[in-house]
Amino acid sequence: MNRFLLSIMLLAAAGICRGETVQKLVLHSLDGTEIEYLLDNEPVVTFEAGNAKITDTASSATFPLDGIGYWDFRTEATNAVEAVEQETARISIEGSTVTVTNPNNATVTVYAINGTAAGSQRAETCTFELAPGLYIVAIGQSAHKILIR
Repeated sequence: MNRFLLSIMLLAAAGICRGETVQKLVLHSLDGTEIEYLLDNEPVVTFEAGNAKITDTASSATFPLDGIGYWDFRTEATNAVEAVEQETARISIEGSTVTVTNPNNATVTVYAINGTAAGSQRAETCTFELAPGLYIVAIGQSAHKILIR
């Protein structure tokens, strides 16, 4: 099920790649580090024994699930002079409260794993109180999986 959802998110993200842009899958660990995987390298994420294994055409790495904060996608536009990173939304979780810092004021919708909408807002800062479970947070055209314990 997890691999299926991630495959859907990767296909959706690849569909918005146009022109001179680079799309990445970004793993945000709880210690603040970010690990980027180019979607052009076709990353595949599998889950087994409490770990997430990411394999692409360039490398393979395994990460403990309890050390992963969240995943997201990043699009970087480039020109002849420099790379320009778009402003991205940030998700933070404290207890059962999910806060989305949303610099582009995109619509933020939270879906339960069964597909029902748990809430929707459009503001610079969106806050949701959620029961324990697995959710998909859709921000504009990007989607992020979160776990509320």
